[in-house]
Amino acid sequence: MGKVYQYRAMPIGTQQSPIFFAQALVNGLNEDTERIRHKNTELRRQSASLHQDKDRLKTQMQFL
Repeated sequence: MGKVYQYRAMPIGTQQSPIFFAQALVNGLNEDTERIRHKNTELRRQSASLHQDKDRLKTQMQFL
């Protein structure tokens, strides 16, 4: 098995890396959150329109 190295401090040139990683992670999560909110809104609209027309609801439920 190879040797394992551990730093007591961040190596030169990587001192800002953790903050950049955290910012990128937050940006990605925000994009995912917005996408999920949009999808949920669309699903709510579709279900509301289905419940307004009972015959259409029955027809679509039969396909499931």
